Amino acid sequence: MKNQILPLFVVAILGCSKPQLVEQLSAAPELDKQFQVRVGQSVEIGELQFTFDSVPEDSRCPKSVLCIWTGNAVVILKFSDGEQRLNSTDGSRTTSHGSYSIELIQIDPYPETPGTIPTEEYIATLKVTSVVR
Repeated sequence: MKNQILPLFVVAILGCSKPQLVEQLSAAPELDKQFQVRVGQSVEIGELQFTFDSVPEDSRCPKSVLCIWTGNAVVILKFSDGEQRLNSTDGSRTTSHGSYSIELIQIDPYPETPGTIPTEEYIATLKVTSVVR
């Protein structure tokens, strides 16, 4: 009997654990196409290289709450010569670096309830375009 319960217990525990995070969501980001990147992941497109560093602010209104303002999430991209901030709601959704433009399309997950989203769960959808044609 004990030999039958142990395997069921192990299966139950494994079934309840969080799945491992996928290190790279978009295998090879391309110019003019949307791609996803996780916090800590680096991106290389043409001569452009940066890392999705952090989300230092996320004041977006949770779906379960009635808010006056939709809020904002700030994304930090780190380059070899500094960093750029992108905002989810205002006119700072796009930045330029060298001959490239980087647009924040979306930041996930969207808050369901008030609270904090763990840093490792953030996924930014970005689009990089060349400003020199």
